[in-house]
Amino acid sequence: MIASEFITVDPMVEPPAFLRLEIEAIRERKLPLWDPKLHFVTACETRSLDRPKNTNEGMRLLKEGLTLKLSIKPNSTPLEKREILIRAMNCLLKASNGGDNKAMYLLGLVYEEDESYDYAERWYNLAVDFATESFGTPYAKATASYAKLAFDFFRKGHNAALRRDYVTARSWFDQCPCNTRAFAAVGDLLKHGELGLLPNGQPDLETAVKYYIKAGRYWDIGTLIMQGLYGTLPNGKPDYHAAKEYLLLAKEPEALGCIGWMYETGKINPDRTPLEKKEDFNKAKKCYLAVPCGKTFVSLGDLCLELVDLKIRISDSQQADQYDPENDLSGSDCSRQYIKAHNYFMQAVKMGECSAYPRLGQMYYFGWVGRINGKRDYKTAAAWFKKTVSQQPNKILSKHHYHIAHQCFGLMHIHGQILRRDGKRDYIKGLRHLEIADNPDLYCTMGALYQRKLHNEKKAEEYYRKSTSAMSKLCLLMLFHGKKKEGGGGMGISEKLDAAVEDLNRALVEDPDLNDATYYMIKGFTELWVNNYDAGMSSFQESINAGNKDLEELVNHLQNRMKMRRQANHNGNKTAAMKPE
Repeated sequence: MIASEFITVDPMVEPPAFLRLEIEAIRERKLPLWDPKLHFVTACETRSLDRPKNTNEGMRLLKEGLTLKLSIKPNSTPLEKREILIRAMNCLLKASNGGDNKAMYLLGLVYEEDESYDYAERWYNLAVDFATESFGTPYAKATASYAKLAFDFFRKGHNAALRRDYVTARSWFDQCPCNTRAFAAVGDLLKHGELGLLPNGQPDLETAVKYYIKAGRYWDIGTLIMQGLYGTLPNGKPDYHAAKEYLLLAKEPEALGCIGWMYETGKINPDRTPLEKKEDFNKAKKCYLAVPCGKTFVSLGDLCLELVDLKIRISDSQQADQYDPENDLSGSDCSRQYIKAHNYFMQAVKMGECSAYPRLGQMYYFGWVGRINGKRDYKTAAAWFKKTVSQQPNKILSKHHYHIAHQCFGLMHIHGQILRRDGKRDYIKGLRHLEIADNPDLYCTMGALYQRKLHNEKKAEEYYRKSTSAMSKLCLLMLFHGKKKEGGGGMGISEKLDAAVEDLNRALVEDPDLNDATYYMIKGFTELWVNNYDAGMSSFQESINAGNKDLEELVNHLQNRMKMRRQANHNGNKTAAMKPE
């Protein structure tokens, strides 16, 4: 799943409990963020509905707050400065609740100096609202003109941006005093490279981030860091811990989805043990459940499938002292996880999430759900895969799952789980789907199908060459040998055979997926090809010992054939050098 693809839902999303402490810890490093709607309006509900006036108590609180603010010394530590400012802000807040618009203005000023521009703008706007009804004090008049100027400059910058005159737009936005929308607009222009490009032609993301901080757009900063576009670690990888901090401060509900994705994929704790991975999955689940949308339901289904896979890893964990069998997933628990995953995917489908289609197809294809009399429900699997391949890859349906659907659909045609009307397997349609899937692991299989089922040696050779596996190189060698034996292949067939032998020997060394049984089998054929019969038979025996029992019949055949040749030689008959068939 791609993290930045979450759908926006209700903005009033409550973060999971385990994240609230982290959010508070981050906010503790800054001044408390007091929203006028929460602190001022609530406090005013019990007052008279008459126009609020500045009382003597309000003036006293205003002076006390202003005195405290001015008492901060240049050499004060950040902690001392914060403590004094909070005391001053408490006085100003009480004065604001008494209707003193000067105190509201000063609160905005404190937030502006602390670069909490969003909250500064809120308190400035509140002071403007009270200035229209109040006595027209110099503070209020200044604030009212301040806000009007900000709006005029923002409107001019916005109009310039619509004309694609980005330089003029930025000049107006930069003159716009304390308007978070203007700061965000400049950040967007810089982020997309529409102005202020660096000498190397790349967007000036560092300056964009500064504007985003002024605008309180922590979501944009977090996603930039998460995608590795800004603030990378010395090794060039994204700083996911920094991304998480900004996302925790973001207001967008998508931020919780991104944090869940980082927990799920191990970005926050890459060196986690199986037990720690299980804990991260639980955290990811809580984040996803806080943002109920199609994308997160798909992620919840993926988590259930990963928990099934984690069962074996936890069982095999070397941390025996930490392993608790009672908390492990039993077989019945696996079934429950599959059912949960299926339900989550179906919920995503109801919300129009097409990325759930291939996942549901896989669940029926592998028999995790929906078995009928113990047999897999390939008909339902085919229906979901058909819905998937009828789409085109987009932001919701990734190329990865689109190709998986084509691959499974193709294999179902080839294996006979989907038959033609005449009851025969449709290899042509199956290979057409596999070609769209373009999975290198299936190149050898596709070459063999073209060679043996469709008798298309040209396409078979093409896929044998594209594959890097040792088995495909052996098949290519046998293909050329068959052509030479039949007198075909044209000029240069001997050179092709020699090149195929070299490719096969190289693949035997470089192929990472070879097990012992396959390795010794291929090596045995290679030895026979160069007439090294004893070495070839020895390799075949090693392959049989490694579990390849299918070779026993071939070994017996070769041994009987060699006895016949030796008997013929003993009787004086002339024989040709032995070649593999």
